[in-house]
Amino acid sequence: MSQRQDGTRTIVTLDLGFRNVPVDELRIAAETSRYERPVTILGSNFRQRFVALTAARVFRFPGSVSAPISIGVHRRYIRVEIDNGDDAPLRGIEASAWSRSRALLIEGGHPLPYTAYYGKPASERSQL
Repeated sequence: MSQRQDGTRTIVTLDLGFRNVPVDELRIAAETSRYERPVTILGSNFRQRFVALTAARVFRFPGSVSAPISIGVHRRYIRVEIDNGDDAPLRGIEASAWSRSRALLIEGGHPLPYTAYYGKPASERSQL
């Protein structure tokens, strides 16, 4: 995770290490005791061109914190732009990307080894 300031915005970028990593939701929190800020979530696979994915609000009040932000994408880079307005930047920002399990369940009692095919067959792929 990297973080930088750009005017009144704090920009946090998560690098998930590989292209097309499935991300179902983001969890964003800060150490600042009380805040409420609009955020814009962007994504990219190559870190050259980010596209807007969604917008939300993150907050923290006594006894309450913001819920995870649902995004449902496959990207390597996730950028969170926090609009601080006239307020000081948030302290101790933590951002994490989460995904539901995509495990396969295989019925037992069949001869080994199992063969799994993923994606479209070569005959159905479009020519680039």
